[in-house]
Amino acid sequence: MDQPADPHRLRRRRRRLAIAALAALVVGLGPIGCAPDGPTDPGAATGLLILTGQVGDTSLTVRDGEHPDGRPVALPDKATAWVSVGRGNVLLATLIDGRLEVSAPLRGDDPAWITVKPTTVEDVPPDGPLYFGSWDPDGGVFVVLGGDLSAADGLRLVVVDPNLTGAAQFPVGTRTRPVPPAWIDRDRVAVATGSGETPTMTILDTATGFTREGPTGIRLLATSADAGVAATWTGAGSIGIQPTGAWLSGGTASNRIDPPEGTTRPISMALDEAGARLAVAWADADGAPSRVTIHTESADWARVATVAISSSRTAVVAWLR
Repeated sequence: MDQPADPHRLRRRRRRLAIAALAALVVGLGPIGCAPDGPTDPGAATGLLILTGQVGDTSLTVRDGEHPDGRPVALPDKATAWVSVGRGNVLLATLIDGRLEVSAPLRGDDPAWITVKPTTVEDVPPDGPLYFGSWDPDGGVFVVLGGDLSAADGLRLVVVDPNLTGAAQFPVGTRTRPVPPAWIDRDRVAVATGSGETPTMTILDTATGFTREGPTGIRLLATSADAGVAATWTGAGSIGIQPTGAWLSGGTASNRIDPPEGTTRPISMALDEAGARLAVAWADADGAPSRVTIHTESADWARVATVAISSSRTAVVAWLR
């Protein structure tokens, strides 16, 4: 268990980080269209962003009421690797070289982007590069993985306040898998640890710096923006959906989503703010993104829309908040 030297200072730091009321938006996609082989409910995809393209050359599109088929959103750099959304339609982009970019509120035109260079309470940059940003439920701070993803050992969770450009970093064990972290409430973050053969989750309390073991066997986790609903994938086919508290206490998901025909595994997953809609980017047999499916709680988590993806090596999904 990792215990900081002064947990009271970290608690005060966390509270100061949470003062900022910043927000974010959704991410988009490359060459896409409605797939002919599945149900189509255009309204179900409203607010969906998908990031697609080649490594170092990605595109972002958002679907809204005026653009049900999506409109492009200018990225800070074609080398954007991940996009996350907070409140107020503010985007967070992490680049393949580990840089962080935060947008102005996304409106009808392209947003301005600002590079964020956070520093810790010791007035030094956190251990980088920084990857896989995820906004907290309040939408004012975000968490990223810090360190060399190829090394696995020594990675840290870094909580960043982009308004104050402040950061607090926390070690989470000797082995961390390169999987996006997910907030499970206003203070706690779940991060993938263990190995590919024996995946585990570690829960970090960002207010105290304490860690504990979480549920085992999870290879990919996504939570709703309010952190109340969790979608999990164990590597054994279907995706499970259940309240986050039930998942943390060892509950078995009664709602399950099977991979569409011709796909093998989810690449990325995103629940909307209230956990009522789930978007999943699926890989084909070659590991390339082939489609995004949208599932809704109102339809008992059945697939209600499908978006085809072509000529892409990456796919990231997110929802407007």
